[in-house]
Amino acid sequence: MRSLLHGLLLCAVALASLVEVDDSNFESLVFGQPGKYSFVYFYAPGCKHCQDLEPHFEPLVDLYEGTNLQIFKMNGRTNKRIRDKYQLFGYPTLKLFSSHGDDIGAYTGIRTTTKMVEYLEDATGIHPIYPPKTVVEVTPENIDQEVFEKLQNDVLLVFYAPWAERWDNAHNSFYEKLAQYYKNEVKDGTLFRAVDVSKAENNALLAQFKVAKYPTLFYFPKNREDNRKPFKLDHDVGPEEIVEILMGSDAGQREFPLVDSSESPEIEEDTEDAEVNVQYRDL
Repeated sequence: MRSLLHGLLLCAVALASLVEVDDSNFESLVFGQPGKYSFVYFYAPGCKHCQDLEPHFEPLVDLYEGTNLQIFKMNGRTNKRIRDKYQLFGYPTLKLFSSHGDDIGAYTGIRTTTKMVEYLEDATGIHPIYPPKTVVEVTPENIDQEVFEKLQNDVLLVFYAPWAERWDNAHNSFYEKLAQYYKNEVKDGTLFRAVDVSKAENNALLAQFKVAKYPTLFYFPKNREDNRKPFKLDHDVGPEEIVEILMGSDAGQREFPLVDSSESPEIEEDTEDAEVNVQYRDL
């Protein structure tokens, strides 16, 4: 089962391939398409700042696929000719080029997907193509429709903080990729839902679900008779744990009784001695 799990994860969270250029093909690929701009990420192996940038740079490949903006990367240390030509002294370096070979300039702003998109739009006038979202944002107004009334579906509901690691880039979200994969490939009716805890309008949901740490995941199994006892996971909420739960395995989830929303209780931590009751299903 572990090999199946890992294979599923690789398929589910993969990004479009980022093309890497070198000294031998830089001009032909970067300048070879008339009318197209190229945004190139020069990196150095082992560079910590490069490693921090990559999860934010890679989504640009998907966002600009089919447009007049190409996205490339290049190892600045091993490609001496291009390194010397553009005087690359530090990494990461991000440069925008025209199809005529003009060096339009280096990007020196905040290294997030959103900020790089803003820069590229201003510099080129080219707009990214945003894919439709599969994850549905849940609020007190739509939780009945999007979660509680879906008794015949497996429903995952995650409470997330948009500043937290692995949840701070909406353009490179493993949760969204899993949702798309289950919708388009698995096709078993699994629904992915999310609550943004930074929005004051969702405070009632935090109280109802007794959420005090983020991310916290609730799993409502399909064919349930009611919604009062979902399974809760409030540690190590990542793609592997989510897939394990959906495959009927023990990822540390436990049955957790919900509070009646009409009671408006205080938000509190769940106790360590909460009853452990993991659901298994035939695989």
